[in-house]
Amino acid sequence: MALVDYPVFFEWISMTINQSNRRYIAHVRISDKNQQTVADHLLEVAGIAKQLAAKINVPEAGELIGLLHDFGKYSVSFQNHIHQ
Repeated sequence: MALVDYPVFFEWISMTINQSNRRYIAHVRISDKNQQTVADHLLEVAGIAKQLAAKINVPEAGELIGLLHDFGKYSVSFQNHIHQ
């Protein structure tokens, strides 16, 4: 028996990320100052991690790791840093 109901958890975290305020920035490209939001970054990495983890039959684990790997970028401390 799984400790986590993955479909329910992924739906919840995806909704949370997508509904978050879009002002949270993960990266700013140096060449053109284009900003990537934390939500977009986490969802893109989750998709890539899921595909890679599927090769060893653990796609949900990869997706979860991708969704959470930079969650700290929502912190006030990081946002103050990235907006400087």
